[in-house]
Amino acid sequence: MEYDLRHELGLSEPTLDMGVAVHRRARVSALVVLGLVLNVVALCAALTGVLAPEGLVIGAVGILVSLVGAVSAGRPGMAGRGVAAVSVLCGLTATALAALAVFGHFAWPSTRTDEFSGWRDWLDAHSSLLRRWRA
Repeated sequence: MEYDLRHELGLSEPTLDMGVAVHRRARVSALVVLGLVLNVVALCAALTGVLAPEGLVIGAVGILVSLVGAVSAGRPGMAGRGVAAVSVLCGLTATALAALAVFGHFAWPSTRTDEFSGWRDWLDAHSSLLRRWRA
């Protein structure tokens, strides 16, 4: 059995290094990853309702970072254009939901902090088991 250094290093793109063919893995743009993280945080913030204004701002910044990352991912040896597309889609969704919640055009999520007690009261009113358990 032949020892394969390429498999151990996790390399896949061929290069020539001192006469030995070595494969190098394509790198994902750091801006794409940063944009994805920002947009996921923005989506979570927008879905809470209370943090919708922050989600709006973080989503807008995340979209810009993802677009710059998509441009940098188009260079040779860089990967991540698909991740950038998902990131931009996530950021657009977060920004739209946050804007609807902030401006009051969408009942849920809203910026009220009383959502959980409202849900609990609704469940108590519609379930006799919960009323007996709570008392």
